[in-house]
Order: sequence, then structure tokens, then C-alpha cells
Amino acid sequence: MMKVSFENIINKAGYIRADYKDDNHAHFIEFELNTPIFVRDDLIALSLATLCGTKYKSIKMELTVSKITKQYIEIFTRAEIDIKLNDYSMIITKSQGNHTLNFSGGFDSMAALPFLPKGSSLVSMDFGGNFNREMAMINKFKSHTVKTNILETDFRKNSWLFMTIASILYKDYLDTSYNIFGSIINAAFMQNSNFIKNFNTPYLIQGANMKNIPYTLALSEIGTIKVGCENFPGLMD
Repeated sequence: MMKVSFENIINKAGYIRADYKDDNHAHFIEFELNTPIFVRDDLIALSLATLCGTKYKSIKMELTVSKITKQYIEIFTRAEIDIKLNDYSMIITKSQGNHTLNFSGGFDSMAALPFLPKGSSLVSMDFGGNFNREMAMINKFKSHTVKTNILETDFRKNSWLFMTIASILYKDYLDTSYNIFGSIINAAFMQNSNFIKNFNTPYLIQGANMKNIPYTLALSEIGTIKVGCENFPGLMD
């Protein structure tokens, strides 16, 4: 039975680190936020859950979370969760309207920008290494970033949801109601005509009390380029 544990967790302003150990590896995972905020345990636990996918049957986290957060993680990972519980429930979004875009600096996420309400926020993942080219574009925008060493680990193979960690960690600070991806129609519609109809908010995003609005889901690759050229002509080259 595959097990993983996240222990010796450091949580200070703008920095989170956890030692982890599974059947094959022992290393650490870290998140460095460019805004020095403290992040509550529930959001850290949801972020760590994105790394696990459904690979493990047992997951231990040295954190203290609400019962509903534990339930979301259990359902998503399909694993037995060893974690301490608090009596409180989730912190509820106050604004009921703030939008946050997962911004990669690519055509897709740039095409999402014109659709967002005024005052929306951007969050980005900084993976370092070969992704420094993305950061050159991201830094042209006012984005809240999370620098991480995920690429030094095997966690990136377990679920694509690690791409949402910045949105989850910044959820309280940005008071996010709606979490936005630059998802486009791409080839998925050709493979399954129900692709758009069946679109829904990823479970761990729901667990962080956010909903997804697929503003760009009807755009093609050519459509994103057209939107980008019309709105950001100086950046498209």
C-alpha cells in the first residue's frame, strides 16, 4: 500500500516547507510566496493534496484542518487521511465576487484577461529552470507568485492540479470567489462532444470554497491569438 507523509511543516510569512517521505523518495517540498502572508492549514493541506492525486492509499499531514477540508481531500485522493481536526468550519469568502486567474503568461491565459471583471487578481506558479521564460512574461503583469521546487520531485506526475496551488494558497488573501483557468476548446471537444457541457470546478478548488468560470472555453488556438493580438499587440511577438 503506497503511503506518503508530510512532516516537520514550516509555515511562516511568505514561506511554507514540508519534509515528505513515501515508499520511494524522501525529500522536501517548498512554496515561496512573493507576498509575505500567513496561510492557514486548510489551504496548505489542499495544496499538498494536489500533489498526491490518487497515487496513495494513505496520506499523513502534520496539519490541523476542518472536518470538511479533510472530507474534500479524502474524496479527491481516495485515500485514508491522517490529520488533526479543528472544530471550526471553512472561512467563507466575504466578497462573493472576486475573480482570480491562474496566469501562465501564455496565449491562453492572456486571452482570459480581457474577459475578467475590473479589479481581478492574477496568480502564477514559478517552477524555475526551463520555465524562466514564462516568468519573463509573467513579471510584465502584477501577479502573485508561488516559487516551488515541484520539478525536483515526482509529484508533478500525479495530477495536473498542482498548477492551482498558487490560487489555493492565496485564496484568503485575495478573497477569491471565482477561480479562472485559460482553458480553451482545443482537441478535447473533438474527442468528446460533451466536453463543454460536462465541465465543472475541480474538487479541491471547491474544497477551497471557489468556483470556476470557463470564460475562454469556447475559444480555439487561433481564437486566443486573435484576442491576444487585439488586446496586447506589444507583447504577442
